[in-house]
Amino acid sequence: MLLSVYAAAAAVGAGAVLAGCEEREVRRTPGLLEGLPGVIRGDGREAAPQRPAETAADLGAERPLVTENVDGSVTLRTYQMRDVMVLIARLLSEEKDDLLHEQLVSDAIKLDLELRGRSSRDAVNLLRENREDILKMFGRMPAAEQTPGVIAEKQARNMYELRLTGTLAQDMAFTKLWVVFEKGMWKFYWAN
Repeated sequence: MLLSVYAAAAAVGAGAVLAGCEEREVRRTPGLLEGLPGVIRGDGREAAPQRPAETAADLGAERPLVTENVDGSVTLRTYQMRDVMVLIARLLSEEKDDLLHEQLVSDAIKLDLELRGRSSRDAVNLLRENREDILKMFGRMPAAEQTPGVIAEKQARNMYELRLTGTLAQDMAFTKLWVVFEKGMWKFYWAN
């Protein structure tokens, strides 16, 4: 009889322990820019190539970054600083330099370049000529100013410098990205 009381208590205890357990599935979410050519993951390995993103939703954005208008033209839209990086990577990959220049490069840098006797397209040329290094920098700051080890510092009215620091900046040709809030959206200003 005493043995059956112990057996019953053990069964109830085991049931209580099992009832407290829950099964969870753990999945790894790829980085925002992972899958673009030349992106290096945080652990130093090259990210595996994936199919090109078809929409902003594929890139993890909540709202579309690219809208095709009824007349066939395209409108770019950024809601966060990281959207600038996503669109630069996408437009460079798709070789849409004109769209990049017209809609994503800030008017402030275009004017600044022209005042210095340079072409306003020099901002796009900088991105195109240094594409691999720029994408590597983006890979190290996938959440822009929200990435640990990235400092966002206000440089002027509506202008911020995002800077890689510490080990993130080691062996990098580019460590700084300047973005400016212009006409209701974030735009590219410069990188070095």
